[in-house]
Amino acid sequence: MIRTHLPYPIGPAFLSLLLALLLAGPAALAKDNFKPLFDGASLDGWVGDERFWRVEDGVIVADSLEHQPEQNTFLIWGDGLVDDFELKFRYRIVSEQGNSGVQIRSRWLKEAGDYVVAGYQPDIAIAEHITGMSYEERGRGPLARRGERTVIAPDGSRETTRFADEGELNEKFDDRVWTDYHVVARGNTMTIYINGHRISELVDDGPEARRQGILAFQLHAGAPMRLEIDDARLKPLDPVDVDPPNIVLILADDLGYGDLSSYGADDMQTPQIDRLVNEGLRMDHFYANSTVCSPTRAALLSGRYQELVGVPGVIRAHSPSNSWGYLDPHAVLLPQMLAEAGYHSALIGKWHLGAEPENHPNAHGFDYFHGWIGDMMDDYYDHRRRGVNFMQRNRETIDTQGTHATELFTDWAVDYVHAQAATDEPFFLFMSHFAPHFPIQPPDEWLHRVQEREGEIDDDRANNVALIEHMDHEIGRLMDALQQAGVAEDTLVIFTSDNGGSIPHAQRNGDLRGGKQAMYEGGIRVPFAAYWPGQIQPGSTSDTVALSMDLVPTLCRLAGVRYNRSIDGVNIHPSLLEGWDQEIDRDLFWVRREGNRYMGLTIWAARRGDWKLVKNSHDAPFELFDLANDPLETTNLADEYRGIYNELRRALRAHIQRGGAVPWQKHDR
Repeated sequence: MIRTHLPYPIGPAFLSLLLALLLAGPAALAKDNFKPLFDGASLDGWVGDERFWRVEDGVIVADSLEHQPEQNTFLIWGDGLVDDFELKFRYRIVSEQGNSGVQIRSRWLKEAGDYVVAGYQPDIAIAEHITGMSYEERGRGPLARRGERTVIAPDGSRETTRFADEGELNEKFDDRVWTDYHVVARGNTMTIYINGHRISELVDDGPEARRQGILAFQLHAGAPMRLEIDDARLKPLDPVDVDPPNIVLILADDLGYGDLSSYGADDMQTPQIDRLVNEGLRMDHFYANSTVCSPTRAALLSGRYQELVGVPGVIRAHSPSNSWGYLDPHAVLLPQMLAEAGYHSALIGKWHLGAEPENHPNAHGFDYFHGWIGDMMDDYYDHRRRGVNFMQRNRETIDTQGTHATELFTDWAVDYVHAQAATDEPFFLFMSHFAPHFPIQPPDEWLHRVQEREGEIDDDRANNVALIEHMDHEIGRLMDALQQAGVAEDTLVIFTSDNGGSIPHAQRNGDLRGGKQAMYEGGIRVPFAAYWPGQIQPGSTSDTVALSMDLVPTLCRLAGVRYNRSIDGVNIHPSLLEGWDQEIDRDLFWVRREGNRYMGLTIWAARRGDWKLVKNSHDAPFELFDLANDPLETTNLADEYRGIYNELRRALRAHIQRGGAVPWQKHDR
């Protein structure tokens, strides 16, 4: 029997490789962020039946030519669970027949035998139409055949679309020579590539979906076979080796990509937020899930595309006839997940996900709510919307007129930090600001300061600059409170925005096209900083392309929460903690439903790699942009690259159908 409990292989060849990498320096170690699973000399780190699994001539050999297993037999990696990952290896089949595969997110069925595994299985076989198919061992059977993308809905129903011809795929590789195999499993999506070509894709939100499990190779009990495997590598794999932090998530409202001094604003001074950027991690390709408030907040807290939890558009508690979302009462939000790890959660500030009792923050896991249950305020001092007071402490309406909302929310957040620091509970504080959302209403002294400093600045811009600088100052007060309470070193602070800046209100999005409400980059690309003393390298950056919803699986991973529910977001903790540039192979989608001139219709965007498809208005045509060569979206390539255009339209259509299955209005309306 081959067996070890070590999490990574550490045979002699691996130690030699590690020594060479250390001598080469950090750049070599971080070359592609993959960890080797095989040292070329032994099966250290693996569990399997040595009658069928061995090392020969520096490769892993699966061999049933002389002895047939009574049932499918497996070579199982370590004893740990793997969730989001990329797996790469080379293989060749040295026999005339046979069937095998690689098991991902699987279960070890020890009751059925020492080496029996059940779960997802990307196939490897000499038979045509098999290699690269997504199968479920001891389960649902074929899930996504070659050239197909299968989406499994929560009720178990399936929808399949074909993206490649079977005959064309057969020409991409030959199983009898060394062939590159690549599996990407992120969130609910598992994609298989062979020699760089996408072979199949499975999106599983079904009742039997799994988000984590063990990794193994399989040798089928059918026809005799010899399979050789080499250069097996996995990323990201490391368990998070930090203590679960307190989490402070600061969300600005309508802060544009160019409205911080650290992001290029030359008429603004934002030293407190700049400190988070410069002494922490900056992500330059972070996107809000939507162009407006409610949808982004739904995605940010659920880890799902917003329409999949019932919020495709803005929720207006004061105007139900013009409200375009209803948060699913059964949606599981981040504070509910963190509660599994003992976190106490608080929301201070703006909610904007519905004022119905079943939509209340307390109904979705927040232990403490002190803020605004509605959408926007008509006045930062009066705290009313169309004459209605939406300010609450938990479920009790409170009257707080007279203090600027940004200062009021900070007072409450500071009090919460000091109270929680006196307990043994880790905490999650969602600090949800109104600023700089209109009405653009800074305190007078802050406006005068900006006007005196900037001279010729126009009134609209001066008001906006002053409102942001005032918010920056209040964020500094919160950071001071963390330090004074003695928890700064144990707290991860994340800062971002819910969408781009509003151009009619003198807000800026750098050189990006468009702003709030637009599907162009200026409407969805937002500032992002993560700050954690001692854990995040000051001045680090990441070019990972990420969305608001990615914070849920990331924060769960850092908190030690193992969720087993549908999540569309991707764990980006390697980007946060180590500044990795994660190449996340997935399609991205943006959806926004709206009333007024939209008449309840929807605008969309989709991105695959650097290609972006945009329908920015209900009555506008689709446009196609190449962000790698045209980041400012100046040239529509829809006619020139019709194939890519049609592929993205098909992908978007399938995504729209997913969202169409989820109600976005209360059932009794």
